[in-house]
Amino acid sequence: MTDDPETELRRLWTQQGVPTEQQNRMIEQIKAKAQTGQHVGPFVIKATPSG
Repeated sequence: MTDDPETELRRLWTQQGVPTEQQNRMIEQIKAKAQTGQHVGPFVIKATPSG
């Protein structure tokens, strides 16, 4: 396991046979939704995580 979530996610997807092109598309979607102020379902991404 690694400290980098993207690396770990790609490792899992690769083990499951997910093609690299599809991984790239999904990562881009995740990054777009993870921008500050974006709405994800009923939630709004904040600038800093709340503890």
